[in-house]
Amino acid sequence: MSEELGVFERLNRIAIASAQTLSNILLSLMMLAVFIEVVSRYLFERSHGFMEEFSKWSQIWIAYLMVGIVERARSHIKVDILYSRLSPQNQIFLLMIFDLTTLVFAVLLFFSGTAAASNLYNLGYKATSGVPVPMWTVMLAAPIGAFFLAFFAISNFIESLKSFRQRNK
Repeated sequence: MSEELGVFERLNRIAIASAQTLSNILLSLMMLAVFIEVVSRYLFERSHGFMEEFSKWSQIWIAYLMVGIVERARSHIKVDILYSRLSPQNQIFLLMIFDLTTLVFAVLLFFSGTAAASNLYNLGYKATSGVPVPMWTVMLAAPIGAFFLAFFAISNFIESLKSFRQRNK
């Protein structure tokens, strides 16, 4: 059992590192694109539509990638009036319900995002900027982000279940 938890914890670290690294790369590229766009508009009075669109697409990808990491840290915005008044045992139980609800949402997001990306792929829809970027690559952020969200919801649920069982002994 402890070996399984070790593997699962390594998978957690790999998933967090992967999502954070990709988000950091996209954030750096987005900042560079915005800087180039500002300089180009100010100095050369010329705009590059792709730079603006790339920054929007990067924000979408970053948001979807980071939603799982925020879930793992249990740092989503929440109202904790009820939670803070519960006993520790009931707090854990409430977290388990939240984890399962998040998992259901992630599964729905995964399938709807996959369907949307597939439709855009089949339609061959491309961006309207000068660089014809397939829009399915942008929509692919939803199922990939949903995968991370589901993985971390399962991870949190397992930890909560373990705590719940220890408290019941």
